[in-house]
Amino acid sequence: MQKIDVVLLQDHKTLGKKYAVVGVKPIYARNILFPQGIARFADKGTLNDLKAKMESSAKSQKSLIEKIKWFLHNLESTETIFVSETNEHGKLYGNIHAKDIAAKLSTDHGLEITSDYLKIKDIEEAGEYTVKFNGEGIQGSFQVKVSSK
Repeated sequence: MQKIDVVLLQDHKTLGKKYAVVGVKPIYARNILFPQGIARFADKGTLNDLKAKMESSAKSQKSLIEKIKWFLHNLESTETIFVSETNEHGKLYGNIHAKDIAAKLSTDHGLEITSDYLKIKDIEEAGEYTVKFNGEGIQGSFQVKVSSK
């Protein structure tokens, strides 16, 4: 059976990444991909739109990488401080996770970072911890200090 080319408008588990041009059966495109907004027919206009979006995405990605480098450089010289309640042995009543650190960094410094970029085990007690950053091709580390109330 003949296939048609479509442009994916979002990541698809089996077909590919967003903005990829893939060949699919016409009935699958018509009944599944087009109605659900997963893909569009890959005509000349759609491909031109795709090219413009990819160029814009590349520019914003480059800008994001520069912001992350600056952000990480500044974090290496400062500490991020969490104040949390602990018991008499210094154990936290609730663990601090990578997503909590990412949220605090986003609030304190204004740059959205996903917790997927941060590598640290859950923090269970007061102390100083090193958080490793690995994302967007950038690697580094910074300190997080957890103190009790």
